[in-house]
Amino acid sequence: MQPNGRMVHACIRPGSAGMTIRSRRETVTFKHPFQIRGIDRMLPDIRRALAEVENNAKDLRDRQTLLESQLLSHPAASWPEAAAKARYVLNLYAAGLSPDDTRHRDLVTAIFEDFARLAQEG
Repeated sequence: MQPNGRMVHACIRPGSAGMTIRSRRETVTFKHPFQIRGIDRMLPDIRRALAEVENNAKDLRDRQTLLESQLLSHPAASWPEAAAKARYVLNLYAAGLSPDDTRHRDLVTAIFEDFARLAQEG
């Protein structure tokens, strides 16, 4: 609010280098944008959180790549190890299914139940 009691709204026009202030009666355009107090304290927290999420996602992708390399390079020594590899691939497949694809989701669930039953029997 200005000293004379009028409300002032600031906005940046797309494509312009300056900033425009509008009141009910007049428009003032600044050649150089200015910074709003307090916003600079909030942005570092947001940037830090975003960087942390991006780093965690990269770490997860790197670990997934390492796991998949190990699964490819080492043959299973037993049926339970082969089933563990199959579970991993089936989970990847199931994650990509559309929510409407209940038939394939049911098929994946049935295979997991078969693995559990056969592990208990053998």
